[in-house]
Amino acid sequence: MATRRPYPPPSEATRNYEASNRFIQALTSLQQPQATVELLPEKVPLHVEYYCVFSYAEYVYLEMKVGEKRCYVVKDAEGFLKAVLRGNSYFFTKNFSYSPETHQIQQQDLEIFEMLTDMYRNESIYHDNHFSFYAQRHTEDKRYIRIAPLLVKKAFHQIGRA
Repeated sequence: MATRRPYPPPSEATRNYEASNRFIQALTSLQQPQATVELLPEKVPLHVEYYCVFSYAEYVYLEMKVGEKRCYVVKDAEGFLKAVLRGNSYFFTKNFSYSPETHQIQQQDLEIFEMLTDMYRNESIYHDNHFSFYAQRHTEDKRYIRIAPLLVKKAFHQIGRA
């Protein structure tokens, strides 16, 4: 029966040690890159413009335009607000679409979007009452959001902060 040596002979162990030492020194001598690589690109700020329109019937409507460099008319305000608050994309034109992965919306604008969405919810609750303020909604053009008379001051204040 042959006996096994638990360790290699000293000359072989020394060679393994020297090879390992050279390998470690080669790794530690490598220069680490100074610049860090950005894994996620920065989001592009989305500019929001608000326009107030006064009707002959003394109603106040809000119209929005959004974009990166050039702003585009929001043709369906309710659809756009829902898409943004749900984290969905929204198509404008072949040249521009809103994408939550690419665009950053300022906190003030998000608060305004939430307020406008609440107005739409209230409108849908009272829509069946033909004598209400909401029954006379400007339905021909979805780009306008009617501001309830009691909320005009609050809406202007919040929009003025944006």
